[in-house]
Amino acid sequence: VAPVIIGHQLPLGIIPLGSANGLAACLGIPEVDKALEAIRSGNLETIDAIKMNGKRCLHMSDFGFNAGLIKRFDRSNERGMMSYFKSSLGEFLEMRPYRFVIQSRDLSEEIEAKILVMANGDRYGTGAIINPWGRMNDGLLEIIALNPEGLDEMISLSVSLFRGTLEELPGVKQWSVQSATIHNPDGATFQIDGEVMEDTRMVKIVCEPGPLRVFAPERK
Repeated sequence: VAPVIIGHQLPLGIIPLGSANGLAACLGIPEVDKALEAIRSGNLETIDAIKMNGKRCLHMSDFGFNAGLIKRFDRSNERGMMSYFKSSLGEFLEMRPYRFVIQSRDLSEEIEAKILVMANGDRYGTGAIINPWGRMNDGLLEIIALNPEGLDEMISLSVSLFRGTLEELPGVKQWSVQSATIHNPDGATFQIDGEVMEDTRMVKIVCEPGPLRVFAPERK
């Protein structure tokens, strides 16, 4: 819907009826009642978008573990959060690092990561806060690289994600940029806003400041 209404001054109303509802969670809309309250109130929040190889992303995209999880979930015949966690377990058992090259105006870095996130929002629909650094209307996107080793680091990472303290965890790499190019030579699975893309070895990303207004509860 968003690409159709951008440029026409039409606000977007989101009713969270999916399994995870990540964008709605970022906007403070955890359930249908809250969504209807936000629409009735008329309160609008302006948010950025990220262009990725010409496709718009409003919430989150990533390479690696989470994208593989979504691919596995899409192939299952079950829906709902329990099925989502089952897919998580299966993907965890096969998790491995991938090489990436990140290039921006002031950045050129080759890294290894099990998850490489490009974020506009701050959290996944599960409540895991993957991007405590960013806001949805700051004109920037965040790139976050996670490469936990072993069970202990995975547990520490999980705890930090749900406490919202990822920035305190050693080994996490994060960059705030307006644009970047990411090379994916190992062919890690790639998803945009919950949609798994075809084999993507390179993505050009640009933050598009404030093209969309969304009904959302007023921030306190």
